[in-house]
Parts: sequence; C-alpha cells; structure tokens
Amino acid sequence: MRPPVEVSVFLLSLLAPGVLFTMNTIS
Repeated sequence: MRPPVEVSVFLLSLLAPGVLFTMNTIS
C-alpha cells in the first residue's frame, strides 16, 4: 500500500518552507 500522491505533495509543501528557513538561518 503506497501513500496517495496528494498526501506526499501536501507534506512536501508543508516541509519545504521550514527546511529552507532553517537552512537560511544556519548558513
């Protein structure tokens, strides 16, 4: 059973801004 594509895209859209923010803050 693979997760729906919609769920993966939703999680990525939520995680991407946080990852970019932390990368910009650290570096």
